[in-house]
Amino acid sequence: MNFKKFMIINNGIDNFLPSDVSINLANLEMMDMTSNLLGNDDWAGICNVPRLYTIAVAYNSFSLIFPSCLATTPTLNYLDVSNNNVFGPVTDPLGTYTNLTTLKAAHCSLNGTVPMSIGGLKKLQLLDMSNNRLSGEIGRASCRERV
Repeated sequence: MNFKKFMIINNGIDNFLPSDVSINLANLEMMDMTSNLLGNDDWAGICNVPRLYTIAVAYNSFSLIFPSCLATTPTLNYLDVSNNNVFGPVTDPLGTYTNLTTLKAAHCSLNGTVPMSIGGLKKLQLLDMSNNRLSGEIGRASCRERV
């Protein structure tokens, strides 16, 4: 199989790609695995997909939602990690996702300050970090440049 779009939504999937599944992901551009049971161990498989434009993994069991390995996915422009079990601060690798146009991280129990690196995401058009416990400013200088 040679997928471009991979959508397995609202199931009980708890492993991104079990070792006994043979699927060619070299041309995969869009992955939507919303509402499953994926967790941090699944990022390794997701990050190894070279051409992903869209990753939607909302409503899973990730406690790490901005892994540094996604920085090596240069085509990534849409990331939805909403409604995961983070309970902590926003991690710094977020600023390395330079091609993001959409970032959704609502309802993740994020806390602390908003990283200044978000202001450096020059292509970002939609940012949804609602219903978290964040404080601070969102890259004021970078936002002013785009107005």
